[in-house]
Amino acid sequence: MKARLKVTGEDYEVVRVEEKCSRHLSLEQHIHTFDAAAPATVGSVHYGATTSSFSLTMPKSILVRDVLEPLTKKTTKVYFQLRLFGTQVEGWVLETSILITAGKRAVKWAQDAMLDPRSMEQVRSELKFRGARGTTGTQASFPGDFSRRLDKV
Repeated sequence: MKARLKVTGEDYEVVRVEEKCSRHLSLEQHIHTFDAAAPATVGSVHYGATTSSFSLTMPKSILVRDVLEPLTKKTTKVYFQLRLFGTQVEGWVLETSILITAGKRAVKWAQDAMLDPRSMEQVRSELKFRGARGTTGTQASFPGDFSRRLDKV
């Protein structure tokens, strides 16, 4: 299951095809797609997936987590480029009616770009994933399904 935590575009394509075949949107297509991708999880995923929060929200959370990392790196690159640009054009006046130079404007943009990666890293580190342990109606059935191995619950 841990090996399949990376959601790909192919996974969403399989879901789209299954939704088209069944002619309606349902969390069942997401469960079937995950079952096909990770056969060892067949049967255990469906117990906790009584609502869309497990089969729809979790992949979205994983997608957000996976997108934030490269986005943070790219924003950091933008910061360094703006800093370099600001030092090169520090004396340029954008318009004669505005007393702000291009360099000062670039520094203000760089300041915003510097704060964005920190915010994104904070969001990524505090991103919560939902678990089914303690969910009403399912907790009692999990120990029996996992041969009383509570460490798997």
